[in-house]
Amino acid sequence: MAKEEGGRAPAAGSPLIFAVGHATWDLLATVPAFPVEDEKQEITQFEESGGGPAATAACVAARWGLRVAFAGVVGEDRRGQAVVDELLAHGVDCGRVERRAGHRTPTSLVIINAENGSRTIINHKRPTGPLQLARSFMAVVNVTKITPGEWVLLRGSGDNNNRSGNSLTMVSRV
Repeated sequence: MAKEEGGRAPAAGSPLIFAVGHATWDLLATVPAFPVEDEKQEITQFEESGGGPAATAACVAARWGLRVAFAGVVGEDRRGQAVVDELLAHGVDCGRVERRAGHRTPTSLVIINAENGSRTIINHKRPTGPLQLARSFMAVVNVTKITPGEWVLLRGSGDNNNRSGNSLTMVSRV
């Protein structure tokens, strides 16, 4: 979600996108080639940035000048604050982000292979209860009440490895 130059302010009357789902704090480490087990290798580039499918989609849409709201759970910790700050810097409405006490913001180590561009993601997230959205928000997300031209993105999965088979991805333009 790193902020890029050229981001635009949301245009009045543009579609409204609700991105509902996962937000993480990513530690991005670029290496010359993927390391083998027990090998020591120097990182050629290191960055920290917000991530997660729904949060990243929200930032991209905001950079395109669309009005975007994000709903997801982050911890009441420094990484959760960093995620929210980055979303806000992109112009994303964070009024539906739940800062959950006692919850650690999910963190991912992303190893980027400079040789071929592949990435390996190692994440740290603890099971948590589902996002609690207010009834007023759910009424807005009800497709019968969304203004024509609006988009809704819902992205989620079961546990860390999706062993439960619970997975949801929905993108809809009304």
